[in-house]
Amino acid sequence: MKKPTLIWIHEDTLNPNHPIFTHYAGAPAVFVFDDAMWSRHPAARKRIMFIYESVLELPVTIHKGDTLAILREQLKATNTTALAIPHTVDTRIRTLAHQLESEGIPVDWVRAPSLADKVVSPMPRRFFQFWNRVKKQVMHKSDAG
Repeated sequence: MKKPTLIWIHEDTLNPNHPIFTHYAGAPAVFVFDDAMWSRHPAARKRIMFIYESVLELPVTIHKGDTLAILREQLKATNTTALAIPHTVDTRIRTLAHQLESEGIPVDWVRAPSLADKVVSPMPRRFFQFWNRVKKQVMHKSDAG
């Protein structure tokens, strides 16, 4: 039996079809705008607006403040004892998750499927070259269209 789990969505995962929402269907989900994190790693205003508008389309509750404090508070408020996080290579997010793990909170890193099933070899030096090789697979186009 799964432990009651809180989903923590971060800016690396703004996809409403991410498998975390299916795997943890019905679980409460949060997104945290952390001013301190943004001030240490500034982003352009347009990027922040993109993130905000994308988050509005997700089944999450949006919070503003200290990420760790809000996650701890939401774990209590939602009576959850574990955390599910979409996989990321972002060291800021991983560091915060490891800190919660050190406090005894189990963390499940949920991976999304790869954008393209096959590794392109040799790897093109420009995105456009890569895209031309994988776009049919990614866009799921039929041969008729």
